Amino acid sequence: MCCKTKQIDNKDVLERGYGNELDEKDKKIQELTAELRNKKRLCATYQEQLTAFMKIVEEHSDLLSKKVQNVVSNLKEFECIDQELSQHR
Repeated sequence: MCCKTKQIDNKDVLERGYGNELDEKDKKIQELTAELRNKKRLCATYQEQLTAFMKIVEEHSDLLSKKVQNVVSNLKEFECIDQELSQHR
């Protein structure tokens, strides 16, 4: 004789308490899904803030580079003037 498999219907599940266990797992999944969604939003916000900060740093760096180039240019110009004055003495 073949082995009979017993089908479990919803009534059996509820009577044995499996339904509560599934409900708890479903609740936990929903909680974790909501938490994950919030963390993704927070991550996106941090990414936007970091990108904005990086842009500001890059702009500041460019400005400093231009100022340094101006200083170097001025020094070269003063060196030339100093050499010319030295030759005329």
